[in-house]
Amino acid sequence: MVKMGKKLVIFSSIIAAFMTVAAPVSASSISQTESEITPQYCNPCKVKAGYMYPKSQYSRDYFTPLHYITVDGVEYFFWYIDDDKSTATHWYTVWKEE
Repeated sequence: MVKMGKKLVIFSSIIAAFMTVAAPVSASSISQTESEITPQYCNPCKVKAGYMYPKSQYSRDYFTPLHYITVDGVEYFFWYIDDDKSTATHWYTVWKEE
């Protein structure tokens, strides 16, 4: 049993030494600052924003992902209300093509 414990300690020491040597790897600096990957929802052709709806006629609950508008023959489904751009009287809505 003592021999098995000794082997375990030696084996563990070897693994620890290997991990210590292998761990500190410096990262190279990033030269590219802009991503070439653009998520689909960021594509301006697939999003229509700025459609204002009067708060007196439409509650926030009125808008659901099932609502859509048609612009130039393309259907855009409701995405979200931008509270930063909404006014005291109108909802600023954003729609996306499915």
